[in-house]
Amino acid sequence: MQDFLNKIYRKVNMKLLLKTFIILSTTVLLTTMACENYSEIESENASGGDYKTFPTVVYDGNLGGVTGADANCMADDNYPGTGTYKALIVDGLNRIASVSANAGDGQVDWVLKANSNYYLTDGATKIMTTDENSLFTFGSLDNSFNGVGFAGSPSWTGLNQDWTANANNCNFWNSALETDSANFGFTSSSSATAISDATAAIPCSNTDTSKSPLTVNFYTVLICVEQ
Repeated sequence: MQDFLNKIYRKVNMKLLLKTFIILSTTVLLTTMACENYSEIESENASGGDYKTFPTVVYDGNLGGVTGADANCMADDNYPGTGTYKALIVDGLNRIASVSANAGDGQVDWVLKANSNYYLTDGATKIMTTDENSLFTFGSLDNSFNGVGFAGSPSWTGLNQDWTANANNCNFWNSALETDSANFGFTSSSSATAISDATAAIPCSNTDTSKSPLTVNFYTVLICVEQ
């Protein structure tokens, strides 16, 4: 009888040991995978890459929304031929750079990456290095967004100087009416006016006929950023 009980006891212990081994092995495996994923994420956040930008030809404010603006970047005459580019614009809904001033919080489909260097398409003229929030704190850019095309032109952005979205965005980049307007930056600027003039907005028609017979043309472009 005692031998029989000992056999049962040993079998039960073996099953318990096997279950314990399986649980411990699974726990170690999952912990290792989680640590590896965390390390990869931390590595991506800690060290970005090198990316290029270019200014486009002239567009009015009817860009077809944010996605239309991105499509314009890819089809633009100044597109360098390789890479995926998106427009440096926001509308406060479909693309957000920051909800709070210079914080990088609440980003949606934002085009800049953290801790990354941005250059003109020559790959040598550096514009800026972004911070851990995928923004640039002005200061001063290393160089302006000037490049091929309409150097010195204003560029549609919809941004305030602290990277938050301004309400002036050509009806979410779907209007070319002179009575609508949008915030803009200066492609020739290396200060915060590179993303927002902060004192005026440009008519979405890209023209001003209020001083008729003189028509003012603004020649506004997009800044396109490699992804």
